[in-house]
Amino acid sequence: MSLYLACGLTMAIETVYFFLIGYREQSFLIVCLAVNAATNLSMNLILKQTGVQIGTVIIAEVIVVAIEYAVYCLVLKPSKALLIHTAIANVLSFSIGGILLRAFLG
Repeated sequence: MSLYLACGLTMAIETVYFFLIGYREQSFLIVCLAVNAATNLSMNLILKQTGVQIGTVIIAEVIVVAIEYAVYCLVLKPSKALLIHTAIANVLSFSIGGILLRAFLG
């Protein structure tokens, strides 16, 4: 249950963030939802198998940002701003999602 909740929160937080800052193209938002589902589920399954340690989480998050940015660049023009927003979206989903998960799951 928490795996799916974490994934849903990540998808919602990151897609809403991009929408609110002006990335409103439907094709981008669909890609954003899809890539976040894939990266979040993959990362959480890997962390569950390897153990959640801060170093592993940081490395995994950096890899996730790189993957998401690369996928976004297939839909949008690559830019420094897009990379920065991809990183910010991930920081937001990690922090806000973590807070909400603790609230929902106790």
